[in-house]
Amino acid sequence: MRNDHDLHDHHGVKNMSAIFDLASSSPSKEISIDGRSFFVKVLNAFERDVFESQWLKVKQADSVIGIRAFMVAFCLCDSDGKKEFDSGEQAEPCQEFKEAVEKIGNLPAGKIQPLFSAAMTVNGFSDEEVDELEKK
Repeated sequence: MRNDHDLHDHHGVKNMSAIFDLASSSPSKEISIDGRSFFVKVLNAFERDVFESQWLKVKQADSVIGIRAFMVAFCLCDSDGKKEFDSGEQAEPCQEFKEAVEKIGNLPAGKIQPLFSAAMTVNGFSDEEVDELEKK
């Protein structure tokens, strides 16, 4: 049985090392489409917050941009997890990113869906959360 004393190290600070063990061993997940490899970034908590904040800004602007293209652009990366498209640090994504999203949105849905599904899965988005984000 653990007691409160077990949660503290020799400095009296809570031992949080267990939470850091949750970090993914891989910064990305490989997806194959038509024999080509693509990578989807495993977002950290801050990146997911930026994703949601920027998506809501785009959605509130009555944009025609869809969540599938937005999520794929936000999560597409190289094998080391370096993002292919940088949305910026602001509450609203930069114009260059929005242009990339529009181009992705014009690609065949059947080619984008595997990347969207992988991005949802590796980043813990439930169908209900995505539905809610689409409605906001």
